[in-house]
Amino acid sequence: MNLFICLPVWLGYAACAGVALFIAGQVTFLLLHFRLRPRGLAEEQALLSQPLPPATQLPHVAVQLPVYNEGEIIRRAIAAAAALDWPRDKLHIQVCDDSTDATTQHAEAEIRTQDKNLDIKIVRRPTRDAFKAGSLRHAMSETDSEYFAIFDVDYIPPPDYLKRCMAPLLANPRLAFVQARPGFLNRDESALTKAQAMELDAHYCVEQTTRSWAELPLPFNGTCGIWRRAAIDLSGGWQGNTIAEDMELSYAAWLKGWQGLFVTSVEVPGELPADRKAWLLQQERWLVGSGQAIKPILSAIWRDGRLSPLKKLVAAMNIASWWLSVAINVAIAATAVSLVLDPGAGLVLLAVVVSLLTVLIGLLFVNLRTGNLNSGNKAPMARFVRDFASYLACEVYKLGLHAITSRKAILNSELGFNRTPKRGAQAG
Repeated sequence: MNLFICLPVWLGYAACAGVALFIAGQVTFLLLHFRLRPRGLAEEQALLSQPLPPATQLPHVAVQLPVYNEGEIIRRAIAAAAALDWPRDKLHIQVCDDSTDATTQHAEAEIRTQDKNLDIKIVRRPTRDAFKAGSLRHAMSETDSEYFAIFDVDYIPPPDYLKRCMAPLLANPRLAFVQARPGFLNRDESALTKAQAMELDAHYCVEQTTRSWAELPLPFNGTCGIWRRAAIDLSGGWQGNTIAEDMELSYAAWLKGWQGLFVTSVEVPGELPADRKAWLLQQERWLVGSGQAIKPILSAIWRDGRLSPLKKLVAAMNIASWWLSVAINVAIAATAVSLVLDPGAGLVLLAVVVSLLTVLIGLLFVNLRTGNLNSGNKAPMARFVRDFASYLACEVYKLGLHAITSRKAILNSELGFNRTPKRGAQAG
């Protein structure tokens, strides 16, 4: 058999090995989750119950609302920030506004309706360099606050958010940030939103909680979290090297010895993309951003002497999952070519690919069901199965999208920050 015929088969098996490695890591991760869950939830409640200092001793907190052409929804975001229960003289709201439309006027109108004694400022900059990272970095230079609570404009923090999430930060000086669990106002709006909610419930309630409990690198989710200024500064600040600034800073902080904390019992409701176009914009940004961040982060994890080989595998799962789509696409393409060039070898490879994908789908079902049960939005099994079918359809669609975006990430192509359109969804 010549090299031309053998190459697709070998490439297919190499891709299958990548899928098998992901499966092994995911099984390890789930077992770790079930083992750590009882202790982790108990420790979370203990941390959230830490008493706060007297009001006179509480630190200054800046609430940052990154904004780019969001429209009237900015009014709701400002109102929610203004309603946070924190001493008025120590609460500072920064509308980090890069807008080029009427969003600024909506923000100004809402600010005029708020308490005149509350410090609310619209922070603008000459250019939109480094997108969200640059906006947050610029706003930080405008205040001396020691802590920064960050919310995308479609998220509505409950009034007690700061008092609950600041308690662990003040009690543990090793914490770089506390991440609350994003919720979904419109999870039941359509098959698309149900599928997204299912996937993200697993991400937040299984993956993020487990990383937090195991003291593994915990990626910040870009919203619904509070950062310590010292951690940001000592980790190099917000960077614009990729469009995954949250992941960049999270791992930079980890490598400096900081920890992150994910609290699943504090929910901040927000909005899911409700139409295909908005969802695709979001997915492209996430796929390319995480792909751009893989190269420096993955090597740093494997060089980190604090992690055992097992923990390195589990820690890498967050960003290595980006490569799963690449491996599946390569395995499918290699199988198709092999079936043409060498039907016998192609059929064997096809059997291996089908077997691995069957195991992977079963594992995803367990992972997503665990997230669903832990999210407080338990669905009856019949409905869960229907939603899981929608989720699989979305994943197949993303495989095609990933085949296109992989090139951009691997070549580190420039990609503008395309915001996900928001409508101001209400709970329903």
